[in-house]
Formats: sequence, structure tokens, C-alpha cells
Amino acid sequence: MTAKRSWYEQLQNSTWLKSRWPTRESLVVAALLAVIFQVTYLLSFLIRGELLFKPSDAKTIISTIGYVVALKTLVFYVRGLCHRPWRAARFQDLNSLIRASTAALLILVVYNYFGQYLVPGRVPIPHCLTMRRDDTVDSRPPVPARRRQPEGHP
Repeated sequence: MTAKRSWYEQLQNSTWLKSRWPTRESLVVAALLAVIFQVTYLLSFLIRGELLFKPSDAKTIISTIGYVVALKTLVFYVRGLCHRPWRAARFQDLNSLIRASTAALLILVVYNYFGQYLVPGRVPIPHCLTMRRDDTVDSRPPVPARRRQPEGHP
């Protein structure tokens, strides 16, 4: 009869945890991903502002870039994308990248929507950075054109 193991011993013997244990290579890949996420976040603000950083965006960038990059890096790390060699990427890796990106986006959207109730006074991420919105469609009803009155008539 074997003795019952504690939750800590079970966690130590977990194959999932062992496969996600930090190594030097995985930390380097995670740091590289964090830099890539920072650059893409700044580029999204740059593209949103028509290749200009607006002064009003500075507060938003400074207050949101930390948790956005940390969350995305954590999701990619937990999904195991930092623990594989990237010398020979396969189509399955593209599928894993899309799944991790989608999971990170969904977590960010939920936090952005419900975070105002959790952390009062926080600056939300602009919706145009998290979800695509078509700005070309005008939701206002069309205004009828005024007819020009001929000269001489009141």
C-alpha cells in the first residue's frame, strides 16, 4: 500500500510542469517575444495615428504596455511556444501561434471590458487596437441635400 502523495509532490512530478520549467533557451525566447510584442504594440499605435504618435496616446501607451506584453508573453510561455527549437518551423507551429495569439487577445479583451470594475481609474486599451472596427461605414442616417433656390426667389 502506497502512501498518499501531497499536492506539492504531485505538482513536482507533473510532466506538464517539467516541460514548462524555465531553461536558458526558453527564457531567451521569452525575452525575444517580449521585445517583439512591445514593438508590435507601439507599431499599432503608430499605424492608428497615421504614422504619428499623438500626445494623448502617451498616457495610454505607458499605462498599458506593461501588462499587455507580460500577459502575451505568459500565454505564449504557458502554451509551450518558448520551449521548442525554432530552427525548423512547421505548419503545426503556425497553428499553435494562432491559438496562443487568439487566447491572449481574448484575455485582453475580457480584461479591457471588465477591468474597469476590478481596477478603478485604470486606462483602457483603445478598441481599435484589440478588435478590428470598420470606420468607413457611417452609422448615422444620411442628411438630405438642400436644394438650391434660384436667384431672386426668397
